[in-house]
Amino acid sequence: YHINLFQQVIDEIGAEHFAAIASDGAGNARVPREHISHKMPTIINFYDPAHGTNLACKDIVKLPAFKGTIQDIRRILSHFKHSTISTTLLTELRKALQVSRGLESIGKTRFATIFWAALSVQCCLPAIRRLIAERRITKVPHLTHTATGASQIRFDSSLNQLVQILRPFAYAIKCFESAHLMASDVFAFWLAIMGSVETTLEDEDNGIGSETSKAVKAIVN
Repeated sequence: YHINLFQQVIDEIGAEHFAAIASDGAGNARVPREHISHKMPTIINFYDPAHGTNLACKDIVKLPAFKGTIQDIRRILSHFKHSTISTTLLTELRKALQVSRGLESIGKTRFATIFWAALSVQCCLPAIRRLIAERRITKVPHLTHTATGASQIRFDSSLNQLVQILRPFAYAIKCFESAHLMASDVFAFWLAIMGSVETTLEDEDNGIGSETSKAVKAIVN
């Protein structure tokens, strides 16, 4: 079915107007693009870069170093998702503090979803802790009103590591979804990802352990 559908679209527009065909690795998409590329060698067969880059994100968030942090992120998001009062108070305060990004849930279909959720928690942390300190909301799971406690320092540090490592992947994926993306841009963005990750891992201020660093490099390479 998909092969016939793709062929129909190509015939209507004209094969001379197609330089490449791309999709994820699902069989119902992969097989048709392989067939089209084989039948028309002038149409290059590409694996969708957004899906490929997202696979690296999925592997990184499975690393043991981030397991506890991601669990805490989920608990924080769950608390506000199930508390209308807490959400309303947070929205009012973050607007007063000029924090434009609100909390974002972890979804199943969004690319780099853990990054966007982690970034939203990081942006809202000052406002959340202020609400806790002022006793305007009940204690949020695994958070206190101050960032000076040992557990909070560890959480903040690990959260920052997660955000810094995933950021170049997530930003590149955003660009990969552009209608103006050129095939050559994919390579340029991948080089940018490699460079950004290396800079993050080598920055001692980020405090990323050697084992985590090795694991991330193995995934990226």
